[in-house]
Amino acid sequence: MGALPNELSDYIVDFLHDDRQSLKSCSLTCRSWYPAARFHLYDRVYLSSPAAACTLQELLHESPYVGQFTQHLVMAKVAPQATPDPHKDNGQEPALRTWEPLFSALPNVHQLGISWLEIDIAFQSALLHNFVQTTELTLQYCRFPSFGGFASVLHSFPSLQQCTLRGISWETSPELLLSDPVEERAAHICIKNLTLGRDLDLQLLVEWLLQEHICDELESISACLAYESDAIMLGELLRVSAPTLKHVELDWYCSSYRDVRLPFEFTLAGCANLETLSLHCPIALGATVPWVNALLADVNPAKLESVALDIRLLGTLFGLNWARLEGTLLQDTFTSLSKVAVKVTAWHTATEYMDDIPAFVRCHLPQLHSRNILQYIK
Repeated sequence: MGALPNELSDYIVDFLHDDRQSLKSCSLTCRSWYPAARFHLYDRVYLSSPAAACTLQELLHESPYVGQFTQHLVMAKVAPQATPDPHKDNGQEPALRTWEPLFSALPNVHQLGISWLEIDIAFQSALLHNFVQTTELTLQYCRFPSFGGFASVLHSFPSLQQCTLRGISWETSPELLLSDPVEERAAHICIKNLTLGRDLDLQLLVEWLLQEHICDELESISACLAYESDAIMLGELLRVSAPTLKHVELDWYCSSYRDVRLPFEFTLAGCANLETLSLHCPIALGATVPWVNALLADVNPAKLESVALDIRLLGTLFGLNWARLEGTLLQDTFTSLSKVAVKVTAWHTATEYMDDIPAFVRCHLPQLHSRNILQYIK
């Protein structure tokens, strides 16, 4: 093995980057294979139980140098508070004793994901100041002691560029107050990419984001909405972020109405730099979706290159006015449009059969199809 060039051995190990069992074997093959194998073995760390967290902590205690290789850390269903040892009483919070050394031993985490956690004060405190290089943060179905705790955690990521929030809640009903004046903070975060999933208090969250000027340089936003009040709040966020927005993805369905429309306050007219627009559109039984065409007619098409339509079909495809859709996209103002992607997922209640849908789409968007900009995605 010593005669094998390092470039070739590194190439072999890099090829096995997602095969942990093979990487473990490579790390034991010879001394020259070990560095590359170690890099890939600890690049991504997934903690899905308290036992996994304890194992990682023991590893980092014995071999602290491996923590520098971890760039992706995902924690899910990990209890935020360790079980205290009944034979020891050091007066410290168990969670702080567990999580603070663990997080501080991972200085190069760029992507952090936390899911399904009841976050207590000790875990929250351990998050602070330990992830200064983190650029991507995902919080899913996490419960904080207070909204202020959530706000403090978000502010503790000074390099944050991309943020995904879904199912975030807090125990106390907060008042929207700034903890510190924005101009006095050592680091002010400006998110470039924001994803807002289901089960969020959008009214409070958007008010806070705007108050803190966190989205002043927003370039991409993805949101899933089910209530008019949420759509109104997102519309306010879009209005403020319009000058910098380039990519918008919207999943909108309000079950209260048969004719699903967007509130008047929701508009993309100010997004002069918009390049891609993705619309997720459930069509229920007996329902129509005029909001799709209304939004497309309202969009600023100067730089729009791509439109994607993802339909979850429970009713009929005639719930969408296809003629108006094509007429809008064929206007002379859509000079930069080069792709219209359509995807349809048919449920068992749908009127049309799945095998017939591609032909239906091409038949009802004939000019887009003839110009070779229509793309049907299976």
